[in-house]
Amino acid sequence: MTASENLVRIAQLSCGAEYSGIQKEIDSAVKQVNAVMIFPEVDISDIDAIEEEFGLKVASPDLKLMMARAKSIVTGKVHVDAVFVATCFRCAEAAIVRSEVRRYINEKPAFPS
Repeated sequence: MTASENLVRIAQLSCGAEYSGIQKEIDSAVKQVNAVMIFPEVDISDIDAIEEEFGLKVASPDLKLMMARAKSIVTGKVHVDAVFVATCFRCAEAAIVRSEVRRYINEKPAFPS
């Protein structure tokens, strides 16, 4: 086993972390707990179809990406040990998506191996 295989893999599903300036704080916290942040890969077709699956239309492309990344996790395209979900404060659309992403992940079976 390599050192990176021993790290806890956390998927970051977020919108606005870079814009708000807190990404460096997230990265610092991840290092403190001996983890690595994963940004799940998605296909453009996943992003195009995600609103239909969620039953939620959103204006923000970043929020669509966030929902598609959640699907990538629950379908097993990416293996993670945990999920960190975060959005900007006071953004109503993001608050709705954040709740729906949490619900979506929790209603699906445990993370596929």
